[in-house]
Amino acid sequence: MLQSSLKNRSELLQLQMQKQKIDNLLKMAWAQYIPNFSLVASYSYQSDLLKFNKSNWDDYFNVSLGVSFPIFTGLKRSAQIGEMRVLQKIMDLNVKQLNDANQLEIESKYRSINQEYENIQLGEKNMESAKEGVRIAELNYREGMITILELNSSYNELTRAKVNYLQALYNYNIAIAELEKLTGVNINGGAERKKLY
Repeated sequence: MLQSSLKNRSELLQLQMQKQKIDNLLKMAWAQYIPNFSLVASYSYQSDLLKFNKSNWDDYFNVSLGVSFPIFTGLKRSAQIGEMRVLQKIMDLNVKQLNDANQLEIESKYRSINQEYENIQLGEKNMESAKEGVRIAELNYREGMITILELNSSYNELTRAKVNYLQALYNYNIAIAELEKLTGVNINGGAERKKLY
């Protein structure tokens, strides 16, 4: 799950793209140190006079080579390279921090799923116990051994047990959905997910 979350999490992908952008900007800043070479060649066929006979026309060739190397840039390029290196380090730290936070979040969600599953099991047992308590309270009420307040109290306990059970189911499904969102993986194909109805 951790590996798939590292591949699928949009925040990590965004940071990696920003890191790639900074790497490209650093390459561009380094490229400014490289001298520029230019080679220009031209050929012309022209006449010195305004006569259009064939003997007045001559071929002319011109080839030039140019080299430009900026000697003084006011330390602008070295500052740009330093800035890009600092940005690279910041991005590396951000990626590491998000990876660590991602790992902790996944572990936390995984533990939450296990805890909520145990709460569901406990809730089912509590509901069974509360149903049995209501059954006994109804029998005792019919026999006149308890008051209506005690009977209502047993119904309240059953309602409370159902609410706790449904809350555990809700928390379980939310934890699975959050883990699926983080990892981009459908957990057990949804087969283990408890229904709220």
